[in-house]
Amino acid sequence: MKIDLPEEEGRSGSPPLLRSGLYRKARFSVGQRQAIQVPQRAILLQGQLLGLFLVDSSGVVHLRLIKTGKPFGDRVEVLSGISEGDRIIVEGMEKAKEGDRIQ
Repeated sequence: MKIDLPEEEGRSGSPPLLRSGLYRKARFSVGQRQAIQVPQRAILLQGQLLGLFLVDSSGVVHLRLIKTGKPFGDRVEVLSGISEGDRIIVEGMEKAKEGDRIQ
């Protein structure tokens, strides 16, 4: 990447601060993305599969397989398997099973 910088002179007639052949690290913001994050404790591990218990609009529990991404403290990014607005079970998962009805 090449960057055009304004010409500057050094202090008190010294050589310029930037010269050909020097290098410097730079960071550029290339955009933002939104991610769905869930509490780590809500994720079930069954063999090598990861899942969450979702509750649909009629109150029925469903096990949904997910793919996770980066951890963020006690939360983890979910890359696929759920959508924004899905209701998940975070506590009492040991009592939940596919097809249960909750209020």
